[in-house]
Amino acid sequence: GLVLNDGKELTVQTAWEQGHGIRHLMRTAPQWTISMLILELGKLVDFVDAKKTLKDSDQLLFTAESLVEDFPSMKLEEFVLVFNWIKKGKFGKMYERLKLAEIEDAIKTYEGEHRAQYLENRNNEQKHQGKEYDPTNILYKPTKLGDTVKEALSLEQKQNNAKNISK
Repeated sequence: GLVLNDGKELTVQTAWEQGHGIRHLMRTAPQWTISMLILELGKLVDFVDAKKTLKDSDQLLFTAESLVEDFPSMKLEEFVLVFNWIKKGKFGKMYERLKLAEIEDAIKTYEGEHRAQYLENRNNEQKHQGKEYDPTNILYKPTKLGDTVKEALSLEQKQNNAKNISK
């Protein structure tokens, strides 16, 4: 799996493809998962010097549990990626306030924009794979098409001739 490594090598792609689903982690290793989230939240709070922020272990625990509950489709690595992006100011400056609501807003933005865009691009790539243009795959026979065109033209000519005669 993907080593968290302070999120240095994390991208939307690596977090999604090699990340560990929160729902699965909470079934298999709930204490470890919450501990990892608290650790990463702690790093985030230390880095972002906000006036109003998560102060103690109870608030960190509540926040970690809320994130797991509210975003069950996230991967642990995606949370870390979002926390790193918050540190980099990707969701705007958070010097005044960095509490659960601000973190959840950042995650919603990540899910709705960054992850959604990645998945859409990935799905489009998969749709187009192996469907390159191959002229030998053309099924229609040009002669039949030609005959259809000739018939249509002769019908049109017959109609025009009939109009001309009646003038």
